[in-house]
Amino acid sequence: MDIIKLKANTNRGPSRLKTTVVVLSYLIVFFIGCSLGPSLAGIPDRLLAALAVLIGFSTTLTMGLFTGRILEAQVTVELPPEFSGYESAGGGQFLGLLERLLFYISAWPNLAVLAAGWLAFKAAAKWASWQHVYKVPETLSLNKKNRLASWLLGRFLIGTLYNAMCGLVGAGLTMLLLYFWKVKLKQQ
Repeated sequence: MDIIKLKANTNRGPSRLKTTVVVLSYLIVFFIGCSLGPSLAGIPDRLLAALAVLIGFSTTLTMGLFTGRILEAQVTVELPPEFSGYESAGGGQFLGLLERLLFYISAWPNLAVLAAGWLAFKAAAKWASWQHVYKVPETLSLNKKNRLASWLLGRFLIGTLYNAMCGLVGAGLTMLLLYFWKVKLKQQ
């Protein structure tokens, strides 16, 4: 067989123990943070807002640590061996980090246009690059080209949706903490 399965890369994210510790610590921080509402009366609203943003922002970043594992678990198409070394050379991890942060910011009122603009730009850029998928070496069979296209599409869609979920969960946590702490932000 000339197709090999992608081997699981152990450097793609935290171990199960670290995952459990991270999730439990966030749950503890969340419940303590929600129960602290009455005792936070003397702290200025700006400081509480900054703390809520810091907690939500760090939640978004921490959830991003699991992106590699999720992509490996969900995109199970066998990649042709001719392309097995190229996945780490495209800057995808850094782009994913920026995308999660953009989705976190765009969850706030009147900023959804940022996410819409990014998604339009990303779709247009992928559209242009996918035109070249079938122009890869003529020696590759149609079956291998289809597998490559399926692998690329799966990672593109699942990665984008997971990044959006990370950003929205972090922003939702920030908003919940602001609500529970009764922080009054000035509307401009």
